[in-house]
Amino acid sequence: MLKIVPKRGFTLIELLVLIAIIAILIGLLLPAVQKVREAAARAQCGNNLKQLGIACVNYHDTNNNLPASAMMRRQVASPMLVTQNFGPNWAVMILPFIEQAALCSQVASSVGSYMSTGDATWRSVRGANLKVFRCPSGSSDGTPYSQAGVAQTLGWARGNYGANAGCGMWWNYGFGVSEACMEMRNGEYLERIGNISGYGYPVLAPGAGTMGINQGIALNKIPDGSSNTVLLAELRIGPVSTDLRGCWALG
Repeated sequence: MLKIVPKRGFTLIELLVLIAIIAILIGLLLPAVQKVREAAARAQCGNNLKQLGIACVNYHDTNNNLPASAMMRRQVASPMLVTQNFGPNWAVMILPFIEQAALCSQVASSVGSYMSTGDATWRSVRGANLKVFRCPSGSSDGTPYSQAGVAQTLGWARGNYGANAGCGMWWNYGFGVSEACMEMRNGEYLERIGNISGYGYPVLAPGAGTMGINQGIALNKIPDGSSNTVLLAELRIGPVSTDLRGCWALG
């Protein structure tokens, strides 16, 4: 006679209890995993800033001053931000010091001659996606900055870090900025009401940060000491392609 062995299995109640236990465990573990991921992202972001800071110091050791936050020719004739006379910025100038010498070599001549010639060839690096300029926990998906119909505004790759250019003004979305319409008060440039010059950007106010417009200072010229002074900081990337905030080669 065959012996019938009853099959073992979960009852409905046991299955429901098991599902509940698994759900509780997942609920407990997910926040911990997310915290670990965010901590890793913060550490990577801090390391990026450290590497960029070291690169700026190495640039200083080579050139006896920090890189300028951006190079701007003094007379700017167009209201379009990146079609005329907007030159290479600090991030472009430190490329050789962040292991991007090959990328820099493609535009080195343009970077070096920009102030005298206005050569815009340096902008060919604008589409390079460099991880050192991106914070892993940044809110943007990295969509490049582009303005339809303007060739030189297409495909600017994003970045989360900006230089301390100080309080000087250097562009204002087409409402001209000049030393004639700005005045210095308590170390800050303030706009004089009634003197906005309309389209076009006349003589530019240079800024007074560690890396100002057209000029970076020597570390020994920082009154409060370099350890007490902001060099670089995080910034928000524009959430849409037409928002120019957070383009690594644009300031």
